[in-house]
Amino acid sequence: MIDIDQVTAWKKVAAELDIRVVAPCDITLPDGTQLIATAHIQDFGGANGLIADPDWAVLTPYGDVLVASGYGVSAVSLDLAFDRSGIIELLADWTWCGKGPAPAWLPDVSSDPE
Repeated sequence: MIDIDQVTAWKKVAAELDIRVVAPCDITLPDGTQLIATAHIQDFGGANGLIADPDWAVLTPYGDVLVASGYGVSAVSLDLAFDRSGIIELLADWTWCGKGPAPAWLPDVSSDPE
């Protein structure tokens, strides 16, 4: 079951940072299985974006297939009053995979000394 507060939070993130997010999302896997999850964060986490849901139980049965299909996967829960710098850090950790240059606000984690 999709948590409407999570969907709303991802829509707020998309509007605030001007990124492409489909929330909720309905992904058709190669075998025809439909996966309904909280959000598809496009341009981050994998060639086909990242599928996010706060419940690992939603993602776990499809994790290997999603990764093999070019998606990143993350069980993440957002607050409605999300912390912009925390979200930017999360997106940087997932890495930019979009076409063209990354957003100006996204730090270059490849130059991180860690």
